[in-house]
Amino acid sequence: TATGLVWAFKGTGAVASIFSSGSVTAKAVGSDTFTATQEGITGSISLSVIAPWANVVAGGYQTLARKADGSLYAWGSNIRGQLGDSTTIDRNKAVPVSGGSLLWKQVAVGEQFVVALRSDGTIWSWGFNQNGRLGDGTTVDHALPTKIGKDTDWAYVAAGKGHAFAIKTTGVMYAWGRNFNGQ
Repeated sequence: TATGLVWAFKGTGAVASIFSSGSVTAKAVGSDTFTATQEGITGSISLSVIAPWANVVAGGYQTLARKADGSLYAWGSNIRGQLGDSTTIDRNKAVPVSGGSLLWKQVAVGEQFVVALRSDGTIWSWGFNQNGRLGDGTTVDHALPTKIGKDTDWAYVAAGKGHAFAIKTTGVMYAWGRNFNGQ
């Protein structure tokens, strides 16, 4: 630390703590600006603290959570590859979904399968594919995220026990998978 260096918040100081060494520790989600003054010279830096997790979905024996950076993590039962980590090993703590994508926007879970939307407007699915619930035109299970079709104008996905829905940006809705009871 330099002698005479003074750190200060422009805001309330509720977002982070700053130490005389210049080290910063986040305390809460939000933004603030810090200033450093020494011998009449002042410099400022803005800091934004974002929550590590943006949303979480659970059901069908597995849980998936999306981080604020767009990455996707999964844990729980993985008997059908529904965690998307390229294995069928159950996980009791969060593991990254394979592929390392930071484009995940929304995710829905059904019974042992997942359907997810990326920010580029594409749909991906993985896990148990009984009755074609993954939407890829087969009944083959996938332990890795698999792109469904070529369209890039999807806006929303949802999953039921054995079926899935997706809505395009035009408002047109599509469904696939189990239809034993008109779902």
